[in-house]
Amino acid sequence: MVCSVSGMELKSFSEILSTENVAVGATVGDRREVIALLVDLLQLDSDDLKREIRESVHRREELQTTGIGHGIAIPHGKGPIESPICASVVITSEGVDYGSVDGNPVRIFILMVTRPDEAGPHVQALAHVARLLGRREFREKLQNCTTPEEAIMLIRQSEAG
Repeated sequence: MVCSVSGMELKSFSEILSTENVAVGATVGDRREVIALLVDLLQLDSDDLKREIRESVHRREELQTTGIGHGIAIPHGKGPIESPICASVVITSEGVDYGSVDGNPVRIFILMVTRPDEAGPHVQALAHVARLLGRREFREKLQNCTTPEEAIMLIRQSEAG
């Protein structure tokens, strides 16, 4: 599990990702399946912790969808994780009906999990992700990635310039 270091400012989204936290070309049927996959990609040791995080994400989704449009969803939740923030990315082969605000299917999912007492890292990571995903060209390239390594390389290159 790659996560941010406590007390340090998050300088990029890619610094909290590794290939183990990214799935490309995934096939999932619905919101529950994609959330389960996102949580599994966090590489957490405890099934109880995984369940707690899944439940936290589902509770958040019940308040309002995190499907923000343009084929993107950024679900998030809280749990007693070791690091201030952890993230995972799933890029699906087909769009998933996620209840997105624009009504379109979602193919890019980015999960962020923070500790209950941490808000700063989530806000920092969300700002980095928003800058990346705000560019249509980046979204299209990300959807066309064929490996986790390619996806992370694209994210790093896009953050650099």
